[in-house]
Amino acid sequence: FLGGKVNRSEWRVTFPGGSWIQWVTAERAKNIRGIRCDFLSIDECDDVAISVYDAITIPWFSEKWSLGISQLCGTPTRGRSGLLYRTHQRGIGKALDSEGRRFLDHTSVHATCFDFPEHVSDKAIERARRETPDALFRREWMCDFDAAEGLVYPMFSEDFHVRPADPREFHT
Repeated sequence: FLGGKVNRSEWRVTFPGGSWIQWVTAERAKNIRGIRCDFLSIDECDDVAISVYDAITIPWFSEKWSLGISQLCGTPTRGRSGLLYRTHQRGIGKALDSEGRRFLDHTSVHATCFDFPEHVSDKAIERARRETPDALFRREWMCDFDAAEGLVYPMFSEDFHVRPADPREFHT
């Protein structure tokens, strides 16, 4: 109804006036350099290496006319080592740039299965809680960044376990 033309070999829809939508995968990272766009949406962003995101997708917004909007979402499969956690920390103001400033162009919303009752079935949540390992339920349904199988310290708490360095340890 918008007059878009679908190119099934490139997974691209082009609209009258030059606008377009294109689906790309992180596996094609080397082939997708040089795209210029306004909006990027990445689902399951922990499947994308941070180095790929930084080196390839950030330059996509280099045109002066670009809106430069990224929407990153998904499951924290890489815990605190993934793109989702880094972006979330920037969005809530806990991560600072190299000059000690907040990332004012980032926002973040942490959501669990209970935050969307009109879309997520209570029966499915209860089944997952009963039938899957606790770490999997917490990661997949509760978006718990510290709920990965095989963690050395599953009881890790940043507030308790991370302390500022003793200033006497540093000599100039």
